[in-house]
Amino acid sequence: IKTSLPVAASTFEYNMKRARDSEDAMTTADASPFTILCFGDSNTHGYDGTQARLGERMPYGKRWTTLLERQLGGKAIVIPEGLNGRTSNFDDPLNSLPPCCDGGDAASANGRRFLLPCLHSHKPVDVVVLGLGCNDLKPRLGPLSPSEIAKGCQRLIADIKKSNAGPNGGAPLVVLLSPPLIIHRGFHPDFGVDCEARSRQTIDEFSQLRVPKVSAEKAADVFIDLGAVASTSDDGLHFDYDGAVKIAEAVKQQVLKVLDI
Repeated sequence: IKTSLPVAASTFEYNMKRARDSEDAMTTADASPFTILCFGDSNTHGYDGTQARLGERMPYGKRWTTLLERQLGGKAIVIPEGLNGRTSNFDDPLNSLPPCCDGGDAASANGRRFLLPCLHSHKPVDVVVLGLGCNDLKPRLGPLSPSEIAKGCQRLIADIKKSNAGPNGGAPLVVLLSPPLIIHRGFHPDFGVDCEARSRQTIDEFSQLRVPKVSAEKAADVFIDLGAVASTSDDGLHFDYDGAVKIAEAVKQQVLKVLDI
């Protein structure tokens, strides 16, 4: 013989279940995902290096920053802060950006000038994926030696570590991306004919910017050699869709590692 609960009891249990489901949903909605700030240059911006689409910005869904957020499956919000022509901390008098502040064009793409305001506008920031140094290779900026370029990025790492822009006023973790391994193909003459050798040397210098090579307050938590992850596309400087997929996967693995998730 089948029996059923009185209507009042059934309605009560149904309403209690709805309340519990609602509380669970609110708890999920209120839980803050990790915040990952990707601070870089044109390769973070999504500059397409293929000859057919050269100079265009990759569609939103094709950029490595977008792919990274998807691959993290809701665990994190990824904030893309990539700017074409951005240097680590050097003014570039010939960059193509509109004038800003009191430094005119030369100051527009200086990454250090914008880093701290950017961090504090998005805080608390759990992880900064730092991808600068490529534009520092332009001979007109010195030319700067690979060691000097690495030291420029080390200043940014130190700024991040003492920014108090991380969780509970602490320091964000830093995932350091090397510059790409540049191939001279004539598309970007401002990088010089020896850009491949200089970029390779710069990558080697970047690999030293981590513990125990340098002190923790100036060191990246992990380092990714982009030259080993993906080859540049037709222009020898930027990536294509396939490269974006590979970069997203490499960054995801290191982000999961430093966040221990």
